Amino acid sequence: MRKLRNENGYTLLLVLFLIVFITVITAVFINGSISNANQEQRVDENQLAVTAAEAGVDFYKTYFSNLYFQSVPVLEKKANQLINDQLREIQRPGSTQKSVDFKSVQRDINNMLYNILNEEVKEINRSPVKIQISNSYTFEPEKFTIEEINEGSAVIINSSISGVFNNNVPRKKLSYLQEFITISFDLAPGNDNGPGSIIGNVDFTKLYPNTSVGNHCSASSIQDKTCYYNKNDNVSSIQASHVYFPSGYAKANNGNIDLQRNTLYSNMDFIARNMNDVQDTKVYINGNFEAENMNKLMGSEYKVNGSFKAKNMNDLQHTKMYINGSYRAGNMNDIEHSFIYTKGPFTADMINSAQYSTLNIDGVLTLNKHLELQASTFAVNGNANIGGKLNLKKNSNIPSRFCIAGDLTVDGDITIDSYSRIYLSGKVKTKHSNDYTSNKIEKFSKPSDALKNCGVGSQEDVPNETIWPTPQIDVEYK
Repeated sequence: MRKLRNENGYTLLLVLFLIVFITVITAVFINGSISNANQEQRVDENQLAVTAAEAGVDFYKTYFSNLYFQSVPVLEKKANQLINDQLREIQRPGSTQKSVDFKSVQRDINNMLYNILNEEVKEINRSPVKIQISNSYTFEPEKFTIEEINEGSAVIINSSISGVFNNNVPRKKLSYLQEFITISFDLAPGNDNGPGSIIGNVDFTKLYPNTSVGNHCSASSIQDKTCYYNKNDNVSSIQASHVYFPSGYAKANNGNIDLQRNTLYSNMDFIARNMNDVQDTKVYINGNFEAENMNKLMGSEYKVNGSFKAKNMNDLQHTKMYINGSYRAGNMNDIEHSFIYTKGPFTADMINSAQYSTLNIDGVLTLNKHLELQASTFAVNGNANIGGKLNLKKNSNIPSRFCIAGDLTVDGDITIDSYSRIYLSGKVKTKHSNDYTSNKIEKFSKPSDALKNCGVGSQEDVPNETIWPTPQIDVEYK
């Protein structure tokens, strides 16, 4: 029996299948192309929104910078008036003022700058303006805030700027911070420390008064006394007293000296074992100073017409140190709201957590281990050598600034947050290079240009007029 084979229609089915297959594949490719085009369009629109926000940052940066520099002549005129008022007070018969308090002048001028900027900030906040760059995109600020920082030596303005491209694209926001530094007026050429000294107008020649020193301090613990100690007397506690050391002090093996609410004068070297729990005390030494341990110094002031040496220093708060010589210390931990000025080289094992503080070194900086700054300013009028890590970071949006009139050598990692900066006139030498920090290190050909970012001058190339530093700006993309 013969089998029937009828293949009519197979070709038609094959052709139909191919048509359907090609149609599906074409639709997939077309849909992908359209999707990619839409995605690219969204990326372009988002970038335009970012560009609009950046334009807003540039607008307000220029606006406040111009206002800052326009105010400088008025600020300097007021500063000269305040300084002359103090000079007249010094010359007045019977006056107890011995020198110009330049720090108070700086605080007053900084407050005046704050008021000028604050008037503009309040006006902008009262009537915020959306500024249209073109038909498609605009920028507008959020509420501005303003505050004084660094013990009345700078003003910062904070805000966020939103960029808008059309109404269908999400806003892009940039966090904006601008810092305005008020110079220290004792740093102008011709002050008592010579041109460009970065520790300011500190008189080290009259630390020991030419007055009667009272009777001999009869006990190792005294309170509410005016008296003197001999060089080898035992001293344990001094409270609310004026005490003199006409021959200095040398009891390195003695115990702790507890000092609260005092004024101490030493006419020669002062050597002690421990000076712990020093509160609201002024220490004036016409010679060298040495101690093994210094812990918990609060609200105190040290002026030393010689070298300074301490094995360990911990917990310095609201304390000022002016050293007319070299500075040598071991570990330095927890420095807050303090000032350290030295006219010689500075050597220490490490500086750990210096917050809201100012350190000015008129010489070479050498740290055997690491350096950590938080919302602090560190100026070095020479080379800086760090044997460990270098960490600069902000605190409450207040940046750290490290200014060096020479080379920077760091054996460990360098870490700098988005707000903080290094300014130097020499080279950066490090064993561990981090490419991401390169845009946070600014180099200058002149040492004075590097140092002025920390509000000080240098010993060379001092200008004939006071230079106010350019406002610093930091932007954070969100």
